[in-house]
Amino acid sequence: LARNNFSDTFKLADGEITLGFLGRKLGKKQAYPEGAPSVKVPADYDKILILAFPDPKNTVFPVNFKVINANDDTFGAGDRMFINFTDSRIVGNVGRKQLDLDAFSISVLKDAAKPKEEYPVNLNRIDPDIDRPVTFIRQKWRQSDSRRTLIFIYAPAGSRGVTYYSAPI
Repeated sequence: LARNNFSDTFKLADGEITLGFLGRKLGKKQAYPEGAPSVKVPADYDKILILAFPDPKNTVFPVNFKVINANDDTFGAGDRMFINFTDSRIVGNVGRKQLDLDAFSISVLKDAAKPKEEYPVNLNRIDPDIDRPVTFIRQKWRQSDSRRTLIFIYAPAGSRGVTYYSAPI
């Protein structure tokens, strides 16, 4: 995969489709294995992102996939998509916008700032076992109206903490 582990962009067939995933190419007359991962892509999704997650319970191909609507009116240039993979709730301000991101959820923020404006990001996390907010991010970010940004919030393996990874696309 290219930079940030994103593949090249390619055109999908029109209408609702189902995408299947395997670790090998199927033979010409070979049926798609029962239990192999697949995702449905609704007909009204012109652009999609597909996220891959480990799925050790799947014996055919140990990966699970999730389709995200990346249409320009849903997740367009200048937008930030927060994807929370933790059991912590993330709350606070991103520029002039409020973020209240539940555990294991996705939210898109639009118009957090004016084009090329530098703005404060003040986010806290609320863990299920702690009664008070814990500082998560205190930074200044710059608004870019030419690209979209994914922000993955996750707990590193073997850690009790939570961190994030930001990927412009």
